[in-house]
Amino acid sequence: MKNYSLFSIVKHSFHILISLLIVLIFYFSMAAASSYVFQIPTGLTNIRNEQDRIDKEHANYQKNINKIANIIKKYADLNIIERFEIAKLIYDESIYYGIDPIKVTSLIKTESTFNKRALSNRGAVGLTQILPSTAKYMADMITLPYSEELLWDPAYNIHIGIAYLSYLNKRNSSLDNALQCYYAGSVTEVAESYRDSINKTYSANK
Repeated sequence: MKNYSLFSIVKHSFHILISLLIVLIFYFSMAAASSYVFQIPTGLTNIRNEQDRIDKEHANYQKNINKIANIIKKYADLNIIERFEIAKLIYDESIYYGIDPIKVTSLIKTESTFNKRALSNRGAVGLTQILPSTAKYMADMITLPYSEELLWDPAYNIHIGIAYLSYLNKRNSSLDNALQCYYAGSVTEVAESYRDSINKTYSANK
């Protein structure tokens, strides 16, 4: 009887010990997990913050591209690929030169209605309707290669056209004056209706 009671006591004590070990293991594993969550290394935190910033910037970037593409869609019957390619070019080059992308979009709408093959009576070429002589002057200034054939390339045409607008903006007291100079070479009454047309499109789409 005594041996049986001793065995029962040992067995019961063993079960208690096992239970305590399980509780302790669970406690320390939770403590370790909490320690990892709340003590993230600084480098890892910085990486996560940087990724969050990149994700937000990408979402904002895509939102701006979509906005320009939708403006183009209102005025030109282009396929979706061409529409978004032009929208991206306009946005990227505008940001690079510090010009409002919607203002540039409005200028291109006024100049060519987004027709990359547009050619004026005066010989102005492409989306931004820039004259070859002006394009050559700007290409030399910003050290770009130049040929009249290149002017028909939308990427080159948009780049050189916005570079020229940026140049005029720096030489004049306002972007409105720069727009008039883009059209007429100087601030004149003749160019006011051109400026107003651009601003009307801008106001309707900003």
